[in-house]
Amino acid sequence: MTTLTSTISSTAIDSNFPIPGQDNDTQGFRTNFATIKLALSTAKAEVEYILANVAVAPRLYSNLYTSSSQTGSTGQIMYSSVTNNPLYFCYATNLWQTIPTFANTAPSTASSTGNIGQVAYDSTHFYVCVATNTWVRTNLASW
Repeated sequence: MTTLTSTISSTAIDSNFPIPGQDNDTQGFRTNFATIKLALSTAKAEVEYILANVAVAPRLYSNLYTSSSQTGSTGQIMYSSVTNNPLYFCYATNLWQTIPTFANTAPSTASSTGNIGQVAYDSTHFYVCVATNTWVRTNLASW
């Protein structure tokens, strides 16, 4: 995971300037303004970087996902009617990941009806469908 560290410096801003009831030097105003302007410019650049590279809001497209060679833009979510996995998320340009879907109820047997990628749970187990009509489960326990 990439960590973005802000380079905005607010330490040079004189928050006590101007001093009320006193004739304040105009250079102090210009210096404070220049420092604030630089901090805002840096903030703008950082926000633009985040919007372009980090914070991608998922977008649901009406297009259908058809295969692993499907083209896509980061953040896209597509529905598939031709595979057993109904939702796919594009986590990087043209790279897709299945979004697990929840079954309406927990499977009653390991061969209950299900599609790969489905998940379910009940009060004692968490279930994952690993192949068509093939479920595995694990016990739920405190930790």
